[in-house]
Amino acid sequence: MDNYSQIRRALQDICKTDIKGYVFTAEVEGVSGQTCSVRVGDMRLTDVRLCSVDDGNSNNLVIRPKDNSQVLVMDMSEGQMRDLTVIKVSEVESITINGGKLGGLIKIEELTNKLNTLINTFNSHTHQVSTTGSASAQSGLASPTTTTMQSLNKNDYEDEKIRH
Repeated sequence: MDNYSQIRRALQDICKTDIKGYVFTAEVEGVSGQTCSVRVGDMRLTDVRLCSVDDGNSNNLVIRPKDNSQVLVMDMSEGQMRDLTVIKVSEVESITINGGKLGGLIKIEELTNKLNTLINTFNSHTHQVSTTGSASAQSGLASPTTTTMQSLNKNDYEDEKIRH
């Protein structure tokens, strides 16, 4: 009996049931693409999926665990350890949604502060005026713009359904 079968048999004895799929804790050794390798005791398992469905579609959610972190792995191969998927991670390295085509999430407070600094600069902007060629030379500042922009409020454009 190989290691996988021994683990399955031990779990069945403990649970007193025929296990079709079960969950175990493992340590992440490395991540590559949408899979990772993990260690359970002395056993190294490779090709553990980070996305439960391997259909080649990038319109999904991939949570990449940090190396050496703990993960919960589901085995749906009835103890054969060949249909494995990470279902929970203790430490997240990154999260990619729909292939990451839109780039990273913005830092809402920092963006709002920078935009409001730009708005304040625009609202208080003046031009140095210098005229010559008239009976009397003039110099000074032109009046600031008469139309002002309002400061931004992050609540106007923040979607709180996804937070980081």
